[in-house]
Amino acid sequence: MPQFVHVFQSGRMNKDLDERLVPNGEYRDALNLDLADSENGNVGSLQNIKGNIQQRNTNKNVPWTGDYIDSLTNPECIGVYRDDLNEKIYWFISGRIDDGFTNVPISAIAEYDQTTEAVAPILVDINNVLNFSPDYLITGVNIIDGLLFWTDNKTEPKKINIEKVKTGSVDFVT
Repeated sequence: MPQFVHVFQSGRMNKDLDERLVPNGEYRDALNLDLADSENGNVGSLQNIKGNIQQRNTNKNVPWTGDYIDSLTNPECIGVYRDDLNEKIYWFISGRIDDGFTNVPISAIAEYDQTTEAVAPILVDINNVLNFSPDYLITGVNIIDGLLFWTDNKTEPKKINIEKVKTGSVDFVT
């Protein structure tokens, strides 16, 4: 079988065409890959990125209590943002929790600090204010001056002051 060699200067994924017909400069599919930029001199080349590892019970300051994520019904990560400047990763979680009577929708934003390897809750919403849904992925995320902005293309864009909100979220059940 022939091997297809392409340079990815367009940086565009093209899932519409068969892989044999994809023009040079585009690619068909990618997993755990990053398109190199001009800073390292490999413009247009794909490079592997690190995969995922489970971060359960790693927070020394805020314990992962009561198997919070495990107690949710069908928890899903619906968005993620990596803050390279502060070496933190934020992820948005949608799920439901059984309160004994009904399945209550729950939304959460969690933070992983890459330097301390600590997982901490930023915001835990059991009142359905955030209204996270697996049907509406959060793809627009940014951090500006300590404010976390995001949108899911369903509800209005939202913002929170990370440090201020974090003080009210002492664990994953509050």
